[in-house]
Amino acid sequence: MNSPSVLLVISSLRGGGAEKVIIKIANYLSSLAVSVTIVIFEPLLSPVSSPYWIDPRVTLLSAPPSCNSFLSRIYFIRTLLLSEPFTSVLAFMPTTNFVVLLSGLFLNISIYVSERNDPLFVGKPFLYSLFRLMLYPLASKVIVQTRYIEHVLNKMFVLNTMIIPNSVSVPQIQARSFSASPHAPTLVSVGSLTPQKNFFVLIESMRFVLQVENSVQLILLGNGPLRLHLENFALDIGVAGNVCFRGRVDDVTDYLSAADIYVHPSSYEGFPNALLEAMAVGVPCIASQKAGHMLIDHGVDGELLQKCTAHSLSSSILRLLMNPSRRKMYSTAAIQKALTFSDDLVLPRWRRLLVG
Repeated sequence: MNSPSVLLVISSLRGGGAEKVIIKIANYLSSLAVSVTIVIFEPLLSPVSSPYWIDPRVTLLSAPPSCNSFLSRIYFIRTLLLSEPFTSVLAFMPTTNFVVLLSGLFLNISIYVSERNDPLFVGKPFLYSLFRLMLYPLASKVIVQTRYIEHVLNKMFVLNTMIIPNSVSVPQIQARSFSASPHAPTLVSVGSLTPQKNFFVLIESMRFVLQVENSVQLILLGNGPLRLHLENFALDIGVAGNVCFRGRVDDVTDYLSAADIYVHPSSYEGFPNALLEAMAVGVPCIASQKAGHMLIDHGVDGELLQKCTAHSLSSSILRLLMNPSRRKMYSTAAIQKALTFSDDLVLPRWRRLLVG
């Protein structure tokens, strides 16, 4: 009997949340002696060029440069499916999902696709909705991370959905100190420097925070096309001395462990890995409603802002900095919440889905 073989398809391994999840799945399955192949549509010289560690037992395939169109990618994946006895296929992100589903037409293979962000904000709304309506019924299952996204897709008449949330490795927690006025309080936020992450609002909120507590430091972890604009904005409003751009950091645990508050102001999210990781190390968290509703119970294990403006964000930050007992309560409850999304609980669901 042949050992199970799984094909994972994603556009790139640049270092986003979806890439992190698919590599985590690949590494986990490989540890169980499952043959795993990852296909991407961008050049990858070696596993070390990925920002995440990839088990050497995982096979990495980069489509040739000629696969730069929708049709050429369909042909490439279909050729691969015809030549290799894959047990199942998993694709991430809408465009790749469409390619893989068309590649697998009339083949006797289980194909799973996954949406990794809020479908209402991804791609061209009418075109993507039409493709979902036409192609997603061909999938064995459409994997989503939250009931909210499942509801959005159900309204698009995509009914073959299954929820598997993101998972987190819960580290050993060092005891935290909670004081009314922590010395040089530190705020941390993690994410790509793109419009979705709403960092202009976070930086603007520092102007109001510093009027009350002038030693607060904001550390932003991530790179992206808006970096220069954000740096100039911080300079223009006079907060550049208190805002530090650290760029992309492969392991954010040390920064999160040292933070007094983690802030996640995104305009929308699928299931924010960074927020979950912050909760796992016990950082008191503040998030916009649209970014954190799937993880935070407001007033129990963190705070949600219905309207994430510079004023509302600064008010929430200052209230939390001045309330050590609430920060301690959020920290304890956040760790307990993160445990319900631990790798040990979530990853076996992927194995049961893809391998049986």
